[in-house]
Formats: sequence, structure tokens, C-alpha cells
Amino acid sequence: MKKRFIRSTQKILTVLLAGTMLCSTGIAASAQGITDNPDDPAVETAEDIRIEGDFEYKVVDGSVTITHYNGNDLDVVIPATIEGLPVTAIGEHIFPERIYSENNYIAYFNNSTVETVTLPDGITEIGECAFSGCHNLKSINIPDGVTKISYQAFSLCDSLESIVIPDSVSELCEHAFGCCTVLSQVKLPYGITEIKEGTFTNCSNLKSIDIPDTVTTIGNSAFRQCGFENFDIPEGITTIGDSAFRDCPLENINIPESVTDIEDYAFLGAKIKSISFPDGLEHIGKKVVAACTSLQSFTTPECMTEISESEFIGCASLKEIHFNEKIKSIGKKAFCRCFGLESIVIPDHITELGEEVFGNCTGLKSIKLSDNITYIPQWAFKQCTSLTDVTLPKSCDTIGIGAFMECSALETITVPDGTQTMERGAFCYCSSLKYVNLPRSLKTIGNGAFDSCQALTDFVIPYGVKEVGIAVFQSCMNLKTLMIPETVEKFGHNGLENELISYTADCVIYGKTGTLAEKLALENNLRFVPVGDKVPLVNTSAVSSNTISANETVTLNASAEGGTGDYTYALMYKKSTGDKWVKIGTKYGKASTGSFTPKSAVKYDVMINVKDSSGKIKSKTFTVNVKAPLKNKTTVNAESVKVGEKIVLKGSASGGTKGYTYAFYYKKSKNSEWIEMTAPYTSKSCAFKPKSAVSYDVKSVVKDADGRTAETVYKVSATK
Repeated sequence: MKKRFIRSTQKILTVLLAGTMLCSTGIAASAQGITDNPDDPAVETAEDIRIEGDFEYKVVDGSVTITHYNGNDLDVVIPATIEGLPVTAIGEHIFPERIYSENNYIAYFNNSTVETVTLPDGITEIGECAFSGCHNLKSINIPDGVTKISYQAFSLCDSLESIVIPDSVSELCEHAFGCCTVLSQVKLPYGITEIKEGTFTNCSNLKSIDIPDTVTTIGNSAFRQCGFENFDIPEGITTIGDSAFRDCPLENINIPESVTDIEDYAFLGAKIKSISFPDGLEHIGKKVVAACTSLQSFTTPECMTEISESEFIGCASLKEIHFNEKIKSIGKKAFCRCFGLESIVIPDHITELGEEVFGNCTGLKSIKLSDNITYIPQWAFKQCTSLTDVTLPKSCDTIGIGAFMECSALETITVPDGTQTMERGAFCYCSSLKYVNLPRSLKTIGNGAFDSCQALTDFVIPYGVKEVGIAVFQSCMNLKTLMIPETVEKFGHNGLENELISYTADCVIYGKTGTLAEKLALENNLRFVPVGDKVPLVNTSAVSSNTISANETVTLNASAEGGTGDYTYALMYKKSTGDKWVKIGTKYGKASTGSFTPKSAVKYDVMINVKDSSGKIKSKTFTVNVKAPLKNKTTVNAESVKVGEKIVLKGSASGGTKGYTYAFYYKKSKNSEWIEMTAPYTSKSCAFKPKSAVSYDVKSVVKDADGRTAETVYKVSATK
């Protein structure tokens, strides 16, 4: 028998390289470390290592562990016995090629030779990285009797197409088959309870797997970047780990009722269109569906109490979001780049929005914010280039930095009474903005607040404003009139040269003689008109909403500032495709409000004219989008069932504003009290089993994104 002697002070460097590229999904490529400690398990003494043929091995407790293969055969057969002792274990790194340096360092490199391996029946354990990096390994048997497949045992075996793991295996360790990129067939052993971290990460060709019902946990990154297009998570699994299905091309995912815990990033980057969560879910992590570019709708589960930072970022197809009533806040960039969102209603139980929360939602046309939100955060709706209809909350105190920056389709904005601060760049680059209605509660207009709003022609700074920042109206090239009240104490640099240089030459400043308004006009060579001589007439009218449903009412609210006072109003509307205006009330009467109720789901034009006592008229037009009325189309599976059979209601609706949620109830027909089947507005369908042979009433209530409701009631009989 030959022996190879290795100095006990020899240092061993174990570096696993995958050709020229390492697996990018978390598998250690990696150095196991350098040691001078002779007691380190990586250091073998002369008495430990023996050689027979192409195999190095050691004897432990009367059995043999293979420690290295030195041959270059394509087909390798591990002997069943050596020295008459049974071979029971495959050690660490037995197949990667070993290179010695001048300093007796040992480096392990990928093995590109071996194609098949036959293991003997006596094997019970396959060691760490045993076959890792065997790039041409196509076939290997795992004998019945193996109980443990260790860490990275087959990682980077990127020619291995299938593997049968016997039921004797009770421990399948982390990253065991990571980066086996052609692996397509796997049957997991009965008895394991967890698919551990990274077990099949980056197995990009793995599209199906047989999971036994003993498994309760899918670990972190267990199937990350696998090839699954459809996946039914088996009943019995309770936990889905961090990044478990991250970046899989999943189109459909079924989550059973047994799941109680879903960790961060679980489905991030998948291709799912919709996802439903079990009623018993107790915890859901962050960014579970972020970057799911095909996701179209999402209903927040009851355990979700906040929308975290970047929760839905990059969900480009998202059209509907349903908030449960426990959610109080929406985090930074939560819906950033959700291009498919067309309308959003933030319910009143939400009190806080994060920065850039709807940034770059280029399809967003309509927003209605919770009346309990006091601060519109910076860049909240930045680059929402289709936004035309904005309803700000009555509770709004501050509009943050760049909140509506580059909302290039926005034509009108009404800032509610109570708002005190407009921070810098709030509406900058809103190139279509024509009408701005500001409240007298406003105290500060920040730097560049209306920079490059080229459609602005008339602007009234309301009485009460004390400070107007630098370059507020920079590049507003069509601004013709600007009213500055005497309350303004600071305007940019207080009239320093070039402060208003970007105004057109015929811009007129209105204000009181001797105030900052006159100073600004003189120092910028602009015409000044004292308020006592002539005040420009400004139409500050508004409509109650730019989006309603047919048979709902839209209210016109006429108002004005400036001019000679004693205003009268003309209110009118027409279908956008028509040419005849319909008058509301008396033309140029004192009535400043009026309403109409569209019957058709088409666009309407609204015009409000204001006339002062001198006969000066200012017009303002609006577009009102009228949607089809909300209809509840929920179905029931049967009109008669036997006691114990399911009555199933499936929610469906049309019209209104998409983003439907449903509530379901039942009662015995002779009783008057409805009983909830599920928590209201959390599920799209539900079922219950009648316990008595009587007649039941079942009811569905649908709610759209604007809070409208419609109900349907069915009668169902139960028989014995």
C-alpha cells in the first residue's frame, strides 16, 4: 500500500472556480480559508491520507471516506471496499482538480473531465462540494442508504440533467444543487421537512419538481432563478423564505391555505399576473412582488399593515391595487414605475405617503388622496406625464419638493384651503398647467415652484403669502399678469437684477404702490399697475371632479378674483363630441354653483365664464370623463345545494373605476341579520356550507376604486 505524506503545517487554499464565471446567486465560489493550525480539519497528516489506485482516502472508525480522485477517466466507479473496509462516505472536493504551488499551497479547480460517476451501495454521506464544479458530469447514482447530501455537493454541475434522491436522505443541505443550469427533473425524498437555502438556486432549466408532503418550509433562495412557469405550492407548507422564487419566469403561483409566513422578495421579478394569499397568512415580508412586470392586480392581505419602501416598484402592468383597512402608510417609491396604473384612490385610513411614491407612473391619469394626509411628499408624482385629475386632501398642510414635477398633462390644480407651504419645484416643468387656484392660508411658495410652466398666462399670489422663493416663475414665457399682494415680504432676491428676466416683455405686475410688487416691476423693467387703478380679472373656478360615473352628479363652483368686482357667472356643459352648449341656470347670474348629471359614459366639456361689473369676461374650461355605472356581476354556483355542500360566490363587476373589491354575506331568509363570510373587501370569491335545510340569502357587495358600491342578492335553498 502506498502512502502520500503531507506536512502537517501545509496550508490549504480551497478555491472553487466555475470556468471564467462564478454563480451569481449567492453560492460561495469561495475560499475556505488559509490556516497554519495543524488542528484545523482542513489539514491532513501523513497518518490520515492513504492511496489506492486513483483514490486518496482515510479510514475512520473502521470505514473508508474517499478524500480525492486523481485520475482522468470519463466514467468513474467508486469501489465498494478498500483494504477490505466498506466505503461509506464521499469527502469534500474529491473531484475538482488539485494543483500544488511552490509553497505547498493546494488550489482546487473545476473538473471538466468526468462524465459519469457510480457510487457503491454502502455510501451514507456525500461531503461538502464533493462534485462541485464537475462541469461535464451528466449522470450519477445516489444509492439508497445515503442520509446526507452536504453543502454545495453538486453545485455548478451544469451538465447534470436529472437526479433521483432516495427517500433515505433526511438532510439535503444548502446550495446542494445550486447552478445546475440544465437540471430539469428532480424528485425530493419523502421525509425531509425543509428545502434549504439555495438548494436549487439558478437551476434555470428546472421547470417541475416533486415535493413530498413532509416538507413544511421552502428556504431562502431555494428556487431563485429556476425555470418554473407554473408552481402549485403543496398543502402543508407553512413558510416561503426570502427570495424563494425570485426572478423565476413564474406566470401562475398557487399558495395553499397552510402558508402562514412569506418572507421578503419571495416572488420578486416573477412574471405572475395575479396572486392570492390564504386567509390565515400571519406575516408577509417586503417587496414580495416588486419588479413583477406582468402583475395586473394586487389585494393586500389582512396581515399587511403598511406598504413598504419600493413594495411594487417596477410592476409595469399593475392596474389595480386594493388596500385593506389596516394599512396606515405607503413607503418611499412604493409604486414607482408602475406604468399601468391609470387611477388611484388613497383611502382615508392611510395617513402617510413616502417620497416618490408614484414617481414615473406615466399612465396615471387620476388621483384622489386620503383626507387624513397632511404632507404631499417630495417627488410624490414626479413624471406622471398623463396626470390630468388631482384631488388634494382637505387636510393638506404642505406640498413637498417637486411633488408634481414634470406632470406635463396637468392643466388645472386647486390647492385646498389650509395648505400653508409649497416647497421648491412643486409644479416645475408642468408645461400644460394653465390654471392655479391657491388658498389664502398659503404662506410660502418655494424656489422654482412653477419653473417652466409655459402655459401659465395669469397668476394670482393670494393675500397672506409672505415669502416667494427664487426663480418661482422662471421660463414661464407666456405669463402676462402677475398679482403680488402687500403681504409678500420677500420675493426671490427681493428685486435684484434678473430676478424676473425670463418674463415676457409685456408681463404686467399688479400690486399696491410702494410695496415689493412695484419694486420688482421697476428693477426688472416690467410694467406696474397699482391695484387701485386696475386689477386683472382672474377666473379661479373649479369642478367637483374630473372623473365620475354615469348618473352621478358633477358640481361646478364658479369664483373669481380681481377685476372690478360684482361678479356674475355663466355655467354650461356639452358632450365633447357635440357642438351645442347646455346652460345651467341664468346666464351671467349671481348663482356661483350649478350641477348636471351625465347619462352617457362619454367625455363632457364644462365651461365657466366670469364677468365683472365692467363687462370683462374670463373663461375657464374643464374636461369631465364619465365612466359606465358600476354593476355587480357576481355569480353563485347553484340555486340549490345539499346541506354540507359549498355555496360559492365569485365576484365580478364592470363600470365605475377599476380596482374592484368585494364583500360577501349570508343569512337565513327568515332572519334579518347578515353574517360576514370573509373579512370585507379582501377576497374575490368565497364559499360557505349550509348547516340547515332552509332557504338562504347570499349577498355580494362590490366597491370600486373611488368607493362606489353596488350589491347583488341571491336566494339559495339547502336540502337534506
